[in-house]
Amino acid sequence: MTEARTLEAGKERHSRAAAPHRRAPLEKAPGKNLLKDAKRWMDDALRLRHRDPLRAARAAERAFGFYFAATCTAFSERTKADCLVGAGTALSLAAALCEGRDPRRAGRLHEEAGDHLYRGARHGTKPEEEVRKMAREQFARALELGGTVRVLERKVAMCDRAIGE
Repeated sequence: MTEARTLEAGKERHSRAAAPHRRAPLEKAPGKNLLKDAKRWMDDALRLRHRDPLRAARAAERAFGFYFAATCTAFSERTKADCLVGAGTALSLAAALCEGRDPRRAGRLHEEAGDHLYRGARHGTKPEEEVRKMAREQFARALELGGTVRVLERKVAMCDRAIGE
């Protein structure tokens, strides 16, 4: 008896006229404005860096997250490289703000910032040599703050070779 009711209920539900489906507006999806959000967080970090360094560091890390997410959704190599450079810049700001409180973490952030800058130097809109110099500065700063010496020396040498070409 219960089986018959469930079968009839299924038929009844499908026989009714369906409500019209609402369509979303034809515009960019909410996740596509990642660069705009990243730039907004980066502006907040730059504005707050002298008054409230802790909030500025958090804002810079959020900007890094949005830039890094934008690299995954970027369609062109140029956009991806620019997003990587933006991510490296945001991380370097966060590391600079974090140096007084936690030098070891700042060293790791400087190294990661250098990695992102080095990867984004190739196809971006900024001159490659300028971005490689920025990456070298980040690696050198990470070395000063106590990173893994052999690894960071190799990265500095890699940047020097790329700049010298």
